[in-house]
Amino acid sequence: NLTGSLIANDTTMNLGSMFIGSNGTYSATSGTTTLTKEADTGGTDYMLYNDSGTFNHNDGKVLFDDANMSSSGNVRNPSSFHDVELTMGSFALTSHHNMTATGTFTVTTGTYSDGSNGFHIDELVTVKNGATLNLSDSTTQTKTLGALLVESGGTFKACRNITQFDAAGQGHSGNPSAIEIQSGGTFNHNNGTIKLNGITDQDIEMDGTGNFYNLTIDKTNNDVIMHPNVTIENNLDVTLASDHTLRPASTSNTVTVLGTTKLTTGIIGGTTAYNGTNNWGNLVIVLGGTFTMGSGTNNVTSVRNVGGTIN
Repeated sequence: NLTGSLIANDTTMNLGSMFIGSNGTYSATSGTTTLTKEADTGGTDYMLYNDSGTFNHNDGKVLFDDANMSSSGNVRNPSSFHDVELTMGSFALTSHHNMTATGTFTVTTGTYSDGSNGFHIDELVTVKNGATLNLSDSTTQTKTLGALLVESGGTFKACRNITQFDAAGQGHSGNPSAIEIQSGGTFNHNNGTIKLNGITDQDIEMDGTGNFYNLTIDKTNNDVIMHPNVTIENNLDVTLASDHTLRPASTSNTVTVLGTTKLTTGIIGGTTAYNGTNNWGNLVIVLGGTFTMGSGTNNVTSVRNVGGTIN
């Protein structure tokens, strides 16, 4: 219970739970702070409760572990973490404040729920075998991740509004993957929109289970590359720099869009054309967009070309 200051420096910190009072300060270790127990703070059991105090992450990691848990836990921290990891076993951790981290976020075991609060992770979010990450059913919020890796046996549930990816991790193929769902992993689109807007190339690797609902690409530079076959159950909206492309990693990869494909600027196809059988739904090409057909079959429900280019 902190009402003053605790400076950890580079010491390994193993604690039950932590309460930071309004005048309290925790200057975290540059190593790992491990929290293993829920504390009764008057109605809700918290592993970490920051009551408008100061939490300095010091580029360290906070590990939420179920070693001494009797039920699921909660966290409230208005300050930013650096790295976060959950090893919660069969328990869940629910956030009662916006979850922000300047580094990575890893769910190794257990379940994380954002509790309808914000979620902003600058770097890689990883969901490991048997673990689950649930973003809320909010229809107004935008959740921001750097990149996402769902390993075999892991489950990721996207936000019902917008889940945005603005960086790129390192995919198993050696490409910079914004989203990598490994074989055996599960991606639940939750009827929301996935948005890619990073300034680097961003790969989509959908080797596991799950489709997109809406996919929006809104990038001022660089490309988006899809692996292997991608299905979009509603709309695909593409805005790229004029000389950059949305393309498959291999000409045999396919795209299926059940709603509308709208190309505002940039190129679909190009460097690597889609040569299989592809379904684009209602295809709309606006001035500044170039749609490049490969040697395969392109099925459309309708075509509306508003000054764009079809090759």
